Amino acid sequence: MTSTTHRRTIYRAKGLLASGIRVNGALMVIGLLVLVLSRHAQVLGVLLLVIGIVMMWRGYNLEVHIRSDGVKVQHWIGSHTLSWDEIDRFDVSPFEKYPYVGHVILKNGKEVISLGLSTPHKKNASYVQVPVAELNALLDERRHAHA
Repeated sequence: MTSTTHRRTIYRAKGLLASGIRVNGALMVIGLLVLVLSRHAQVLGVLLLVIGIVMMWRGYNLEVHIRSDGVKVQHWIGSHTLSWDEIDRFDVSPFEKYPYVGHVILKNGKEVISLGLSTPHKKNASYVQVPVAELNALLDERRHAHA
């Protein structure tokens, strides 16, 4: 088994990131076009441009950070910091239109959804399944190290 020092510290799915960049890039282009083409809609153009830039930045940061004391699940707005002791397991299950989404299942039965580990396409299921398996292996190592 690979040592925890050689594992990655940030987990995110490739498919979601690419989709988010395309959608937010389109928002920015529309915002710029409105800004350039219409004097009356300059405020709307600037607003769309700012929203597009913020959403692209936030979309890029949808991820799971590995920390020495647990994980930090970053969302569009805000984040959840969870200690290793709170976590029961990492799992893949549906959420809304996405069939493959990473979930952190807590020992108290609650779930924290990680949109950073998601894909809408079955052919890309490994984008979520592989990181979730690695996270479970890391969780097991942490449990055995502190047992």
